Amino acid sequence: EIWHNDFRLPAGTLVRVYGLVRLRRNEGKLGKIEGYEDRRGCYIVKMISNEDRIYVPPSGIRHMLKSVQIREDGQVKRCRVTGYNSSDGKYKVIIKGTRGRERHCLWSDLILSPGEYVTITGLTKQTEYNGATGKVKRWSQEEGRYVIALRRGYTKAIIRLKPANLQA
Repeated sequence: EIWHNDFRLPAGTLVRVYGLVRLRRNEGKLGKIEGYEDRRGCYIVKMISNEDRIYVPPSGIRHMLKSVQIREDGQVKRCRVTGYNSSDGKYKVIIKGTRGRERHCLWSDLILSPGEYVTITGLTKQTEYNGATGKVKRWSQEEGRYVIALRRGYTKAIIRLKPANLQA
């Protein structure tokens, strides 16, 4: 059984959209979540650049993380995610204190803060969680995994996942 859960990106969340079949002019552009259409299984996104209102499946959403750090030169530094390149899978970030210097990094270079929403992907054993949205509870340094909370109705689950099995 697929784990359809109650965690959804809240209205007003800033996102970039990818993998569009129609209205391709919006590919990679910024929009804001207006809601979720259960019948279609898609987010309703209002595009910032042209006011288009489009339906995007969760797999086509990369939300702009709010509180992120990055590992660089053996140090952990605060940064802001400014974009995502779907062709190479790298995130664009601006590291605090670098006068706006933009860096391209892998997901595994980022450290997520508690409360960030993530999408689970690439699981080969607990495949029912693939595509589900969870909330970061904490990073477990000793396990090298994030502790992720999931919720479906009154059922709650806590799972531990490697960064490679999560995406924004």
